[in-house]
Amino acid sequence: MVEQVFSYPGLGQAVVDAGLQGDIPLFLAIVLISACFVFVGNWIADIFYYLLDPRLRKRGGTGS
Repeated sequence: MVEQVFSYPGLGQAVVDAGLQGDIPLFLAIVLISACFVFVGNWIADIFYYLLDPRLRKRGGTGS
């Protein structure tokens, strides 16, 4: 949206151009790198959720 409003070429435009021009290596690289960022971001969020939410920690000696 920012790219369209301010006419600033960015990653979104690169994806569109790669898709329209059939630049498969660029398109795959952008998709894989984006997927890695999403995976790492979710993994970090899960770690913080586990560390910060006391309901997820094991209770000592209660058998659960």
